[in-house]
Amino acid sequence: MKTASADLHDLLMALTASERRYVRLHLASPKGLGLMDAMLKQKNYDESALKKKHPKASFIKNFSLNKQMLYEGILELLSRSFSNPLRREIDQGIQNCRFLLQKKQYKACQSWLKRIKKSCQKNELYEQMLEVLRIEKQVLARTNNLEDTEHHLWESKACLADLANIDDAWQRLMKTYHTQLHKKESLAASAVRDLKLPAIKSKEATSLRATMLNLQATATAAFTNGQKAEALECNAALIKLFEEHPRLIKAEPERYLAILNNYLIDCFELSKFPEVRLGIEKLKSTPQQKAFAKVKGLEARVFRQSLLIEANMSLLAEEYEVALLLIPQITDGLERYKRDIAPQHKITLSFLAASILFANDRQEESLDWVNMLLEQNRKAPMSEFKSYVRLLNLLLHFELNHVKMLENLIPSSRRQIRSLRALLETEKLIYTFLQNHLKEPSLSKRKHLDLDLRERLLALSKEPSQQRLFSHINLLRWIELRVSKH
Repeated sequence: MKTASADLHDLLMALTASERRYVRLHLASPKGLGLMDAMLKQKNYDESALKKKHPKASFIKNFSLNKQMLYEGILELLSRSFSNPLRREIDQGIQNCRFLLQKKQYKACQSWLKRIKKSCQKNELYEQMLEVLRIEKQVLARTNNLEDTEHHLWESKACLADLANIDDAWQRLMKTYHTQLHKKESLAASAVRDLKLPAIKSKEATSLRATMLNLQATATAAFTNGQKAEALECNAALIKLFEEHPRLIKAEPERYLAILNNYLIDCFELSKFPEVRLGIEKLKSTPQQKAFAKVKGLEARVFRQSLLIEANMSLLAEEYEVALLLIPQITDGLERYKRDIAPQHKITLSFLAASILFANDRQEESLDWVNMLLEQNRKAPMSEFKSYVRLLNLLLHFELNHVKMLENLIPSSRRQIRSLRALLETEKLIYTFLQNHLKEPSLSKRKHLDLDLRERLLALSKEPSQQRLFSHINLLRWIELRVSKH
């Protein structure tokens, strides 16, 4: 039995509120609007249920045809209204040239072609340039000007060469993404050599588009290889190119935002905090800029990305009280943008809030966030991140002196982490410490256990295999707080 297509429903669910409003205003089809509203009420598309719920609706008769017409109508409306204005202007110019050619208005056609070619060359729109050259070839066949024909041949070869150069740079970028995805470091190193780090403009690039693709490939390969300084240099160069050519931001706002985020991560990883702060201000200014008006969920994205970096930066710089000031912003943002933030990002921000409170010795408040995380992910399979949540949960209950609860939590937590992987040395140390501390009646000996743990944690924090855990849970801050209470 043929499965009902969910393409229309998927498209409707992907539209922003402003795009849906635009469709409702401009779609001259009551049937289509009725079908659109009915589909939007379904979280998951169920054609049979929809038909049963609206048996007398006008869109039920010829349902498949109505679906197709609505789908094509939305595409036509939005592709025309939300497409790049410059490309739309060039496409209209090409249509004008075709009409003039058909009417044998060769001189007027050549005038239009000259204007469009200039725009295509300036903006490196080589795909449209090929179509312009194809029309020009038809004009030249009728005017029979040899000099113009030779120049046309040169332009055609140059355009094809530039397109081939861009395709080559794009292929490098795709290869590097594949490398990053599969962690093939040797292939990534090869890509870096090919791109001649740290050149700002590859010698092989013949256009701005190719240059930017090369820089992106180089930045990705360098980051994958742990060459953070080289990745930062490339991302900084990309941002500079975008800002020197505002039309690029207008044409590809999503790409600019992704590169800006990569730049912020590079700066953070290299502890370049003044640059991070300037970059965050730049990110926070984007919702007020017209070039980013059509980016879906931009305010939520800015909130998430800026808060993650600001909070982690404060923790890394040991500015714990500064980090604490971010808690109300995290709480407010999670509520305000709850529909626009993906579940995994909500989890990350919630864990970050718990970590900030933990570092400020505010265990009960931290535990509220941890309990919420554990409840939300109760049925989720064990994961690396969940292991961090469980370990933080143990430490909080320990600090709150929940002895009876810990008797069950310690073996349970250890067993669950072992179901995922072998315990880290740091985890083994903490489990042993907690058990010994709970059994030890002597206050002086418990203090000795704290001091011993501090020395051993300090040593373990320097080992590469343990650093990921220390980056998620500030164990050194925790043990220092314990020792300071002696």
